[in-house]
Amino acid sequence: MKKTVVSLTAAAFISTGAAAVADASELYKVKEGDTLFSIANQYKITVVQLMEMNDLQSDRLSINDKLMIPAEGKTEETAAVQILETNKQLKETAVVSAASVSSYTVKSGDSLGTIASRYKTTVASLKQLNGLKSDIIYVGQKLKVNGKAPAVTGAKPSTANKPATTTSTGTYTVKSGDSLGAIASRYKTTVASLKQLNGLTSDVIYVGQKLKVSGQAPTPQPTSTSSRPAAPTTNSGTYTVKSGDSLSLIASRHGMTIAALKQMNSLKSDIIFAGQKLKVAGVSKEGSPSVNPVKVSNPSSGSYSSASLLSVANSLLGIPYVWGGSSPSGFDCSGFIYYAYKQAGKNVSRTNTEGFYNRSYEISSPKAGDLVFFSNTYKEGISHMGIYIGGNQFIHASSSQGIVVSSLSNSYFASKFDSFKRFY
Repeated sequence: MKKTVVSLTAAAFISTGAAAVADASELYKVKEGDTLFSIANQYKITVVQLMEMNDLQSDRLSINDKLMIPAEGKTEETAAVQILETNKQLKETAVVSAASVSSYTVKSGDSLGTIASRYKTTVASLKQLNGLKSDIIYVGQKLKVNGKAPAVTGAKPSTANKPATTTSTGTYTVKSGDSLGAIASRYKTTVASLKQLNGLTSDVIYVGQKLKVSGQAPTPQPTSTSSRPAAPTTNSGTYTVKSGDSLSLIASRHGMTIAALKQMNSLKSDIIFAGQKLKVAGVSKEGSPSVNPVKVSNPSSGSYSSASLLSVANSLLGIPYVWGGSSPSGFDCSGFIYYAYKQAGKNVSRTNTEGFYNRSYEISSPKAGDLVFFSNTYKEGISHMGIYIGGNQFIHASSSQGIVVSSLSNSYFASKFDSFKRFY
């Protein structure tokens, strides 16, 4: 019998992949005492994933309800592998159309913009293909992409397309939605080069931040005391961080090195916040002498300061999300608030997000260290919170990324924002 060659479209592959995912699932009967959180934790998935799998609109469950869950031993990653293996088998007997669908694993520094550019598509198409409602993606996430990634060639980009020559250094002001990956792609460089050029130790960047984007990374300062600017020990003062500032700019303005500035302020990273007070040495190059140190008082009551609160919060960046967690081994959003404020000197009782919402009063002009609340995230009503750090940004415990800094301009958080509040 003559073998028939079948031409499969991208839609056919997606359908086959969906069947593979269904094979990796089973039904779970709700028992007395079960909650979405306990079930999700048991099967090592997030509440959001569990709700999406079952098209749930709220977190209310009834005994004997049946929920679709990942089969034992089959995680989202193994299900994705099963999809790829299924597609591979089909490709051996099918003529795949030019618009075939493959997957891409999100890496540190990626954004929808850089991924869309790499695969010659648009952000809108990527969001539609993956059912995304916002631009938020996370490291390790599997995304469907159209076509193949362009091959890396050794051809040099034309000098007409270069944003700057290799002998001069320009600056770029970070905008909402930017990432190091997107900026590196725009200026024909790498994330590693950008981090080295700007003295960055992590991939965290902020709206308004000034980044060097061309030229060579500065050579290390010589260790000789004759060529290194000395930090005066008798003429020190404070500087209030403004929007767009960086440690590099502040250090340069006061005749200091970044290392000396960080050591003077006991900073463990390059992260600074608008409104933050930094100790500086010498006289500002703008001509205004440094003033005497001033303690930053937290706007709410207590014996702590907003500077100490932000310092504690900043030291916890990168710690993973753990439901119910309130220690450096893992935090949820309310546990992070409890721990950070307590370490900074304000004794607050451990409660949930709604509890903290009821123990604070609403304000219209937030300051660094105030609370920011969101509603209707994973459930109806007040459901998420963080610490406002200035510059329209906040630090919080993300269920997908752990302790992280996010922007209130982000379309997801902007749509969920409820209020700024301050502890009584």
